[in-house]
Amino acid sequence: MSPLYPWPTYPELWDLEIESIEIDGHDSIALADDAAYRVELDGREWASAIFRVRATTSHSIDGLMPTSGYVVASTTQSASRSSFTLAPDGSGWVAIVHLTKDAVAGKSILEAHLTALIGDRMRVIARSHTWEVISDAGVAPRPAGAPPFDFTWVDFRSPEAPKIARLDPHAYCVVDLTDGATVLLNEGIEGFKEILHLKSPKLEKRRLQGLLGADVARQATTAMLRAAVDEVTSTAVEGDVQPPGNPRLVEVLDAVSDGMGLSTTQELLARIGAATTMDERNRLWADMDTTVARLTGVSSALAAACKGAIDA
Repeated sequence: MSPLYPWPTYPELWDLEIESIEIDGHDSIALADDAAYRVELDGREWASAIFRVRATTSHSIDGLMPTSGYVVASTTQSASRSSFTLAPDGSGWVAIVHLTKDAVAGKSILEAHLTALIGDRMRVIARSHTWEVISDAGVAPRPAGAPPFDFTWVDFRSPEAPKIARLDPHAYCVVDLTDGATVLLNEGIEGFKEILHLKSPKLEKRRLQGLLGADVARQATTAMLRAAVDEVTSTAVEGDVQPPGNPRLVEVLDAVSDGMGLSTTQELLARIGAATTMDERNRLWADMDTTVARLTGVSSALAAACKGAIDA
């Protein structure tokens, strides 16, 4: 949501699309994560990064039109702030953002500001969603709920598909735990792959993409959490609980325990082992399910989709 100002503004954030990235002269657009609005440069040698970005909106407000704008690149680590001019090109506002590794200093935030003359002063009338440019993942780690597994597209109707996928050819995702943890996504569902891979989707498609992506993460995380709990309870001896042998399952337990506000993963393991009655197990699963929904973004994606539908 945009900040409130005592003058007319756009109520919704504008879209900010990264159209191209050059790292030391090399095309690096593949580094842009459109789902997380994040560009990760950690772990690579680089000196200079050039971004071509475009700010757009599908909303129009009578009498309110930007006449200028700029992209702000701010870095909290070094308390630096640079601006790059946005120029209209007929289908949006475009800027070339030039960053150096020294200037990024861990993490830099990119945000577009659109301005117009209100009264006798230039005022910010719109802002965009933000992008993170990361040069040190230790400064800006991914959220704890980020799913610790790989994704593979498979047509669940295919005879070559894994058995677990062929059990329900209409399911859109399942988790294969036979070798680590791999989320199988159903390529046989028309439009599913396309919507998840859309670059900078607009409005309803963006909301749908957010909901689908978050629910895939929720289902996958829940499946792994249930597998972890099953292993913990089945191997417990006289109340002595041990973490599962699969490191992927341990990572899920780590994320969930942190999301529940527990001090250690061992505390969650103890709660799992102590939940011996149906009521205790139901209460524990209610807590864990709520935590998973929050960590994987389902709660926020649903809230954003509902608000967008009401405001449309």
